[in-house]
Amino acid sequence: MNQDLKQIFDQLYDMYKSVIYRYICYLTHDRVESEDLFQETWLRVVKHLDQIQDVKEKRAWIYAIATNLYRDHLRKKRIRLSFMNRAESDPSSTRFLGSDSVASPETKIEQREMAAAALKVLDKLPLKMRQVFILREIEGFSYEEIAGLLKLPLGTAKSRMHRAIRRIRQELAETHRISGIHLGDFA
Repeated sequence: MNQDLKQIFDQLYDMYKSVIYRYICYLTHDRVESEDLFQETWLRVVKHLDQIQDVKEKRAWIYAIATNLYRDHLRKKRIRLSFMNRAESDPSSTRFLGSDSVASPETKIEQREMAAAALKVLDKLPLKMRQVFILREIEGFSYEEIAGLLKLPLGTAKSRMHRAIRRIRQELAETHRISGIHLGDFA
């Protein structure tokens, strides 16, 4: 690897290591698998870094590598994943639910209950809906970026997101009726 490519790689790694690792963790729900896929993602980046020219495309390109590696991983393993394990072991994984560090203890408890319920529901979503939801709501991608990343028509990305949100709301509404959890933004 020449010095210019090494410098580009170092910049990309510094900029995206945390978000790529978090994204892979959201997909796999397993620290060991996440670390393996994370390393393999960056190995592929190194291997093919000279093939991408546009700096703006690099973020989506790295996410595409991680996504494709995850798909390959699922095909090989044929495993069922669980978000609940992540909710119990990593409270920061509930960031997308609006956790607030200055909230009252009661609010924090309610938020954790809501996060656990939401993560259970998220785990029940089909992979195609879950991927779009994670990329949009957690990673902050635009619909256009998601469509390109997952090689989908724009309308398909939007409809998967809409169906994911509708299903999450329905499931959380049912959970709310059963346990009395406050729905907040998901209502």
